[in-house]
Amino acid sequence: MPKRSGAATSQGHAVLKTLHEILERCEKTGARLAYPGEGGERRFRGWLVSDLLAKTLGWHTDNIVVGERFDILLQDESGFPIITIETKTPYHKATAKEHADFEERLSGYGTLHTAYFTNGAEWE
Repeated sequence: MPKRSGAATSQGHAVLKTLHEILERCEKTGARLAYPGEGGERRFRGWLVSDLLAKTLGWHTDNIVVGERFDILLQDESGFPIITIETKTPYHKATAKEHADFEERLSGYGTLHTAYFTNGAEWE
């Protein structure tokens, strides 16, 4: 098994710490803002963008697009979408239909290299 560099290990720890903090914040905020019909997905998505992608991973915010059909698109320096992240409310167990719908959308951008499906606790 290849050894990991110190920088990669450090960044991995920072990513896990940030995800843990985001999930804790979702739980705390959800308890205070328990309003019918207001789930936690948008809060979770916003904190993934601001805290994980921008602050922890250093992804430039000009290259992060938040939408509806594609929750989060990360663009390369030319503006082409290369990564998409489908978010669900933290700890939500996605249905087979949700997975199928996500996979069906992936062909919408031929430049995508990576796709993630997450509820915060699980990343696929």
